[in-house]
Amino acid sequence: MGLLRTTMLTLSAGALAVAGIPGATAAPPSQLTVAKQAATSRSAAPVDHRKQVATVTLLTGDRVRLTTAPGGVITAVPMHGPGRDGIAFSTRRHGSEIEVLPSDAAPLVASGKLDRRLFEIAGLVRAGYDDAKTTQIPLIIRSAGERVSALAAPSGVAVRRSLPSVGASALVTQKSSAAQFWRWLAGPMANSRPESTVRSQQTLASGVQQVWLDGPVRETLDRSVPQTGAPRAWKLGYTGKGVKVAVIDSGIDKTHPDLAGAVVAERNFSTSPVVTDRNGHGTHVASTITGSGAASKGRYKGMAPDATLVSAKVLDDTGAGTESRLIAGMEWAADQGVKVANISVGSTFPTDGTDPIATALNRISAQKRTLFVVAAGNLGPDNQMITSPGSADAALTVGAVDAKGATAEFSSRGPRSGDLALKPEIAAPGVGIVAARARQSTPDEPVGDSYARMSGTSMAAPHVTGGAALLAQLRPTWTPAQLKALLISTAKPLAGESAVAQGAGQLDPGRALTQRVNVEEGSLSLFMRWPHDSVTTRKLTYRNTTASDATLQIGVQVHESVGGGPAPAGLIRVGAKTLRVPARSTAQVTVIADPKVALTDVTYDGRITATGPGIAVQTPFTLGAESESYDVTIRAIDLNGKLVTSLSQLQPAPAVVGDLQTGDLYTLRATAKGLVARVPRGTYTFGTIVATPAGIKPTAYTLLSAPRIDVQGASRTVTLDARQAKLVRTQVDAPDATPNLTIFGTVEVLGGWPFTTLLTLEGPHRNPLYALPTTQVTGRTYQFAMFRSLESSRGTYDLTFGNEGRVPTSPTYTVRDADLSRMNVSFATAGAALNLNGVWHREAQLPGDSTMGLGWYYDLPLPSNRTHLFTPAFAGKPLPWTDNLDVRTTISQVWYTEFHDPVVYEPGQVVDRTFTPAAFRPEVKGFRHSDGTMSFQMSPLAPSLRGGSLMIWNPTGVDGTSTLRRNGKVVATSTDPFTLEVGGQPRTSADYTLDVTAKVAVPWARYATEVNGHWAFTSAAPADYVEQITMLNSLVLGTFDGSGRAPSGRAFRLGLPIMRPGGQGTIRDVSLSVSYDDGRTWAKAPVGQDSNGNWAAEIRHPNKPGGYVSIRTSAADDRGGQLTVTSIRAYGLS
Repeated sequence: MGLLRTTMLTLSAGALAVAGIPGATAAPPSQLTVAKQAATSRSAAPVDHRKQVATVTLLTGDRVRLTTAPGGVITAVPMHGPGRDGIAFSTRRHGSEIEVLPSDAAPLVASGKLDRRLFEIAGLVRAGYDDAKTTQIPLIIRSAGERVSALAAPSGVAVRRSLPSVGASALVTQKSSAAQFWRWLAGPMANSRPESTVRSQQTLASGVQQVWLDGPVRETLDRSVPQTGAPRAWKLGYTGKGVKVAVIDSGIDKTHPDLAGAVVAERNFSTSPVVTDRNGHGTHVASTITGSGAASKGRYKGMAPDATLVSAKVLDDTGAGTESRLIAGMEWAADQGVKVANISVGSTFPTDGTDPIATALNRISAQKRTLFVVAAGNLGPDNQMITSPGSADAALTVGAVDAKGATAEFSSRGPRSGDLALKPEIAAPGVGIVAARARQSTPDEPVGDSYARMSGTSMAAPHVTGGAALLAQLRPTWTPAQLKALLISTAKPLAGESAVAQGAGQLDPGRALTQRVNVEEGSLSLFMRWPHDSVTTRKLTYRNTTASDATLQIGVQVHESVGGGPAPAGLIRVGAKTLRVPARSTAQVTVIADPKVALTDVTYDGRITATGPGIAVQTPFTLGAESESYDVTIRAIDLNGKLVTSLSQLQPAPAVVGDLQTGDLYTLRATAKGLVARVPRGTYTFGTIVATPAGIKPTAYTLLSAPRIDVQGASRTVTLDARQAKLVRTQVDAPDATPNLTIFGTVEVLGGWPFTTLLTLEGPHRNPLYALPTTQVTGRTYQFAMFRSLESSRGTYDLTFGNEGRVPTSPTYTVRDADLSRMNVSFATAGAALNLNGVWHREAQLPGDSTMGLGWYYDLPLPSNRTHLFTPAFAGKPLPWTDNLDVRTTISQVWYTEFHDPVVYEPGQVVDRTFTPAAFRPEVKGFRHSDGTMSFQMSPLAPSLRGGSLMIWNPTGVDGTSTLRRNGKVVATSTDPFTLEVGGQPRTSADYTLDVTAKVAVPWARYATEVNGHWAFTSAAPADYVEQITMLNSLVLGTFDGSGRAPSGRAFRLGLPIMRPGGQGTIRDVSLSVSYDDGRTWAKAPVGQDSNGNWAAEIRHPNKPGGYVSIRTSAADDRGGQLTVTSIRAYGLS
């Protein structure tokens, strides 16, 4: 089987993309690579916690909270949906991907019936499918002969459209009713406890065959048209007249002078209320195909100016859409009888051409005789980066070149992922292309009022589409395959440019129209399986349509695809160097791939050339040579002594082996002999959790791990016997401790990629857990890890145990209360009349470079108190803990989240902590000064937190302004009291002031109803590009009750810590004034310092229960920093 690639795909055009589904690879995995994500650029903006936490409702109705803590530590916490207690969850992290799979969905994912992307949490968040952004789950469901609307689906499901090309329907299900939908979809397996799903039948609801995520989609001529040679075609009388062409994009602005009368049909498949183009991308593409150039006196004329257009608007006015809308647009366009269709969209990740969009394209092209011309993608110079639907077999896939014919840096290179087939097949201009501008669009590079300049393979594709329209005028009865082959074979190669970058070369429509000797095969894709002991041959058929015989000189150009080095001599040869093609007949030549030579690479590409007087025929090809590869067989034996031959017994799904050097994962297939994967020579790791059914008893889970499998020169078989595993035990002092949750498994790093194999059991489960001991692992991160939450009369235990470098021979972990840290926690509110509740998330960040966190959540009423005992270390190393609190009225109505920075605790340490502590006042949470840009993040309503901050999710009811001055002059103002950003600031040092005012009327708080803050500081752009600085902030601390109130009628002490930039500088001039009449009158309070330098004030509250206290705090430091903050009704009186 092939390399596992989990991708969340988006469609774009101009800068490209459209979601596809990673399919099983057809070629040996030694040919496959996964490009790691580039390091994130350092931003000039302050940290936005909204990007650090997200909740995703799964198709099963379960929810997953994904948190990214400082340092990139990721924690994914699954939460049971309604009626789903007892469901287990497996978690697999691979790099930036993190998959959380409920146990009753795992068999369906393993069998390919359920799309894995439905459970890839980070991808769902990136795609905008988290709960904060959508209340629906979009799906594509393939059914057996029936439309989904006829399949008795439950309420909450809306069928959007039929997709006959893939035998499917697009629908959405409401997240609020996802659990009900899952019960219908999964049938008896739904909500079944793990012991019921092990070895169960892997079926879906009657009539349903497969379920995919309906992924998001987004959009990716000055010298360009003459560069292709189109004017030569015009002189011959070919202008596309009588040819109908489809543009499947963001619509077309048919009011543009260049497109007057060109659009003969249009349909809107997007969510936009209008069919016209208000984005601009589709109009630009359309005019490149058939623009008249009327608005430029002919300068920006399209390729086929007399062709007519049909417009399928599949992207809305922001350039967003879904896979199903794209497929529906393709189907409709083909039904209009178009000869050629342009798709300047594609996935942001490479695919192997088996995803739904590529599948639909192949079927529509064959059934409707439509040639689809598709952009290759904009993923840059690495190999195997062709995106969907350009990865489809039937697509004519187009790379981009610049004005000199060189491949554009951004243009995706081939070959196709999986089988290493030749892609792209052709190239065309795609850099700095000037074409029509939609009237209601706002392009980044306008060219006058009527045009815009864009770059991308999106711009290259319509040049080829126009060229195909010219050819279709000449050959109206030709099939898509014939048109495709002729355009490819007559392309013009540029010396030094590879076939995996440009295919046959740059489009040459003039030659395509006039050359009468051509080849019937557009391209060749060859593959040699290890051990390269057989010759591979293919036939090329040359057709001569002239009245005279033609003599062709056959040549071969071949080189390494990576690096472009020379190929071994004799690797590719032809059966004849001279070929006579009789008049009005054909002749064949044999292409031979000889593996007997010493190979230097795994992928080669080149061109077979056939030349003669006035004849130049190109046949681009790829040759994939599987690197030295062997089978790895895992014989996993369960606790009953039975060999595992079903993937339904394994979690996570699918089972994989991982390359220790590259981090690549290779999927295992189930066979009668065990689990088998074909892998390149190298060193691998394997880990899985085997479920052993025990009749009426709870299922037992066994962690089986082989952290080092050497594959050197022969196939390997590894036997892992669960009967040799050891029972995992936890012992604490509390005799009545019962489990809330258990997470256990392994955490590794492979080639720099975090990789986890984890199982989560929630609730008071009694499932026995076992782990097979391993030998010691050195030289990389390998951890056996377990997190357990136990409830007892002494409090709640949060325990993170484990071992570095091995699964131990005795996985029994005993801890004494005296060796644990203890936190006495008070959960307060801002005095709201609402019935609030909270979700407290506790996360332990494992040591090392795995950037992995383990943790859980606790539902609790507000206000309330808890006691937690927790482990301060993991395998002898300090263990940072992060605590966050969501405050809400319902699951869907979260008002704010309180974030706390990671803290390391000592054994025996006792900590008192209050969440949402009074007093409430404004603060600056973040400030960054980069080269020319200053960015601020403020909170008008902030509790007095040390080492944390509060993020308000719904700012409705908070109205105000923010103003920045430089040396006394206003440089920026905003009606947003939360953020302010200004560019164009000099690098040199200057004196700045920031003023923020706001009125607050939110339902979850009755404090800080009116605030203003004034900060003064000196700043210059730092030499290292960006630096985050914390401005002065004041906290007001006291012994408040759970509703943020202090006792009335008595003395009260207020702590006044001043938070300083970087902890440096000396604080001076701290003052406090208080008001009991909402700021009409103020009284200054005495402020002093204790022996430790802590500032505090002693005040006496009036005897006014139910009243409020307003505060004004001022401070300055010896570095020029000043602050004055005023908060009306900062806290209450009891």
